[in-house]
Amino acid sequence: MNMIDQYIFEVGENLPEKLRADLEKEIRSLIEDTLEERSRTYGRSIDDDMIAEVLKEFGPPERMAASYQPQKYLIGPKLYPTFILVLKIVSSIVFVMALIGLGVEAAQGSNSYSSIFELILHSVGTVFQSLLTVLGNIVFIFAMIERFVPQGIEEEKEWDPRSMKKIEEPDKISRFEQRWIILWSSIAILLFNFYPQLLRGGFNQNGQWYFFTFLSEAFFKYVAALTILWGLEIILSIFLFRAGVWQTGTRWFKVVIKALNIVLLAVIIAGPPILKLTFEGLPELANAFRGLNDVFPFAYTGFRTLLIVVLVIECFELGKAGYRAITGKQFKLIKS
Repeated sequence: MNMIDQYIFEVGENLPEKLRADLEKEIRSLIEDTLEERSRTYGRSIDDDMIAEVLKEFGPPERMAASYQPQKYLIGPKLYPTFILVLKIVSSIVFVMALIGLGVEAAQGSNSYSSIFELILHSVGTVFQSLLTVLGNIVFIFAMIERFVPQGIEEEKEWDPRSMKKIEEPDKISRFEQRWIILWSSIAILLFNFYPQLLRGGFNQNGQWYFFTFLSEAFFKYVAALTILWGLEIILSIFLFRAGVWQTGTRWFKVVIKALNIVLLAVIIAGPPILKLTFEGLPELANAFRGLNDVFPFAYTGFRTLLIVVLVIECFELGKAGYRAITGKQFKLIKS
């Protein structure tokens, strides 16, 4: 195998299989044309020295192969600013929740730790673990967007201001609103998955802490599904933040989220109560509030009625979103 064949072979090893044969022919043709031109210019026949000189100018096989493929990023330049924004928001939330949790643990004087130093060390470890988990999830989400959503860097060309598409008012989005959706969805994910202890109420009696909660065990069975919905809301907000306007794809994405939200809401309404007054650490307290516990089922009936109203509103919103995605027009009950 001569140097040209060896070079073409090594270039081909770094090319996609579908394009390999055509690109190998193209590269071979370029090398041979360059050698013929060099031979005429220097007035001497092609030899190993000339081949080595030309191949050196073409560069290493890996670099030559890379020049025929688009640049690959885990998170590309277009998504990177949004990635940093989301990372800053979520990291800030982790730190704030960690500080609140540390304050609660210190105020309770938990017997689980022999000193404040051990408590702080445990909190730092928890924060570090949470940050790693959050970072991994955020990177995974953005990497999937980078991998499956077409957004390659377009070739530079002359820009004509008249080529800009007119944006209709209903298509515009508020980037400030998307930041808040990312913020509160992130808070919900972190709170219910990593810091559920912050959802309890408590008081101190004779140096002993006692806790109560309004969330039942049934509620926490829905946390995984809620986390998926909050995650989808974050992904949608990332798309909208980047595009600046509603598009057909993002409108259908919203329809899917609305549909999933309605299904989960219906399951919650039909299922066991997600609210239940529970006391920890003091049986006498449960007896003292027995009257409240007796009234609680009736109060939950009112809460369930509220959920049904929300379900009806969500169904109407789903219809509007679906109409907008299909027709491209804004839904109006009364036509002007």
